[in-house]
Amino acid sequence: MEDILVSTEWLVSNINNDDIFVIEVNAKLSESNEHIPSALVWDLHQTFENSITLDVINDIQFKNLMEKNGINNDSTIILYGDGDNRSATYAFWVFKYYRHNSVKILDGSIKKWKNDGNIIDFENDISGRQKIQTKSNYEVKNPDLTIRITKDQILKNIENFSIIDVRTFDEFLGKSDGISTAIEGDSIRRRGRIPGAKHLEWTQLLNDDGTFKSIDKISEIVRQKNIVDSEEIITYCRLGVRASYVWFALKYLLGFSEVKNYDGSWTEWGNSVGVPIEID
Repeated sequence: MEDILVSTEWLVSNINNDDIFVIEVNAKLSESNEHIPSALVWDLHQTFENSITLDVINDIQFKNLMEKNGINNDSTIILYGDGDNRSATYAFWVFKYYRHNSVKILDGSIKKWKNDGNIIDFENDISGRQKIQTKSNYEVKNPDLTIRITKDQILKNIENFSIIDVRTFDEFLGKSDGISTAIEGDSIRRRGRIPGAKHLEWTQLLNDDGTFKSIDKISEIVRQKNIVDSEEIITYCRLGVRASYVWFALKYLLGFSEVKNYDGSWTEWGNSVGVPIEID
């Protein structure tokens, strides 16, 4: 678990390893066009969402994504991204959904990389694509259904889940739909929360420099919210992206056994007919 987060110092020492692919994942185009040298730059929604089904990309699409970028089953993936790495944790979730073995998060993303005085590249993909000499032959695996949950699965057993709403407090109370927070996405017809949900805003796990808080501090925050490992936990937000940040922290930093990301999140739940909600 301890090496699932890598430091900027570690990346400096390993960035030229041919088996390592550094991938920047952004929900929005970078206005500054600043990148870590050798990084591939991927758009979160265009890369990981199926534009026809509005679902996570399927296994064939994931296989094609890996192969066209020269990524093998044995490749080590280092992810960082915008939104204080919430785009990166969503990408991490997709990689783990398709059971890619070696995936890591650059703690602090490019914010800490810059603050530590490391080199910034202003070219997209140039050095990174030097690794993509030929297409790889990627063997895609069956999805890991233990880390994902659907609306219908929640509805069948809603009383027995520990549901964690990671949105802002105003979204949780039903005073905001989240769109006014400048997060990309379609409109939502209803405000509120999933019945019985506890509130743990994802930013509570974040340091000012963009890194995760220490395991001890995260554990304390989680205990205060009465979130325990003995329960089956579901994280959700509006698009499943912020939720992936808390999912990552619970499962990979704290080692919780049963944590699922509800990627349909409030965009699906809030727009569904006949689905129960709570609102203050």
